[in-house]
Amino acid sequence: MTAILEASNLSKRYEDFTLSDVALSIPPGTISGIFGANGAGKTTLVKLLAHQIRPSSGTVRVFGLSYADREVEIKNRIGYAPQEPVFYWGKSVRGTARFVRPFYDRWDGGLFYKLLDGFGVPREKKVKHLSRGQKTLLCLALALSHEAELLILDEPTAGLDFIHRREILDRLREFVADGERTVIVSSHVTDGLDEFLAFGDRIGQRLLEVDILAGFGGGQGVQTVPMVRRDDQDAVDVLAGQELAEIVVAGARLQLRRLPG
Repeated sequence: MTAILEASNLSKRYEDFTLSDVALSIPPGTISGIFGANGAGKTTLVKLLAHQIRPSSGTVRVFGLSYADREVEIKNRIGYAPQEPVFYWGKSVRGTARFVRPFYDRWDGGLFYKLLDGFGVPREKKVKHLSRGQKTLLCLALALSHEAELLILDEPTAGLDFIHRREILDRLREFVADGERTVIVSSHVTDGLDEFLAFGDRIGQRLLEVDILAGFGGGQGVQTVPMVRRDDQDAVDVLAGQELAEIVVAGARLQLRRLPG
């Protein structure tokens, strides 16, 4: 199966932090999650994958294409929602949609407003007056409204109530149902792992096989916990204690990896 996103030897160096030698291969039709504690490098990795920052070294290929050669084409096919959305705060929600629309060849205004109404975000309200959760939902509606083939979402359920968290997970399930589209999502271990186990259960994966890998792409020190159910609290507790960084739901398999270092 051809990967929809591949990263090789991906590193980003700052004065006080380094994310080094990340390798990823994400197949289509999957939900991939980046899990870890604050400061583990989740947002840095998400920004690298979405080409919001440039790597110090290494490469990212999306749809088999390089950002260096085909950045506009790639970004036209990606829906990206950052942890801290950036808007023109004085614009209304409707004005924000009008501003974003020209950047995407396949913008679907009807879908955008359907999502917006379903999320309960007022169309005419200025962005600066939206709650944190409403800003997150606006960002997600924008990401879902231009027929993207890949969603890259940084903490997409942060600040949302239970009902909206469930709705977002249902939307992601629908998004990947055709087996062609893919989601990459970051979250905290403590609240994210249980949600994704429950998510796997909701799409018919009653029993999941779990591999815990020591690092991205390395495969060393594999520990297998077979047939983990979402309601097996002992198993959930063991997994949560691993400070996991990546989770891939595909078929009957749930794969989790730790960020290096």
